[in-house]
Amino acid sequence: MASTTLFKKILVPVDNAKYSIDAARLAIQLAQQQGAQLIFLHVVDIRAIETMARYGTESKEALIVKAEESGWKILYSLEEEAVNEQVRVALTLEEGTPHRVILDSAEKYKVDLIVLGKPRKTGARKDAVLEPVIEHAECPILLSK
Repeated sequence: MASTTLFKKILVPVDNAKYSIDAARLAIQLAQQQGAQLIFLHVVDIRAIETMARYGTESKEALIVKAEESGWKILYSLEEEAVNEQVRVALTLEEGTPHRVILDSAEKYKVDLIVLGKPRKTGARKDAVLEPVIEHAECPILLSK
């Protein structure tokens, strides 16, 4: 009996939270088993940066540069892990509202699955990302706890 590949492209939104990295590692294993390509996505949350710039001492531009550098560091680290497991991987970093960027990216890249990490504790900010993605995604979602 021939093996069935359910997923060819898997979108994995990532940040530096442990639950996010754990979800990415689960996605690497799944992609390896399925022969799927991973698309790691890091979103620079512009709303959060604007708030930090308004109440902090750094400019919006400086905060964006720092957030992008941090995002690429995460992406490159996960890329290395995926490549070590012989998994095809693409990296993308986008600015915007996280749930919108995730949904737009899922459509843009025509993914078959979105793998999301679930925070141990819920909060307004995390729920503002998870809930709209879960509700509006047009593909299956794997929620990693």
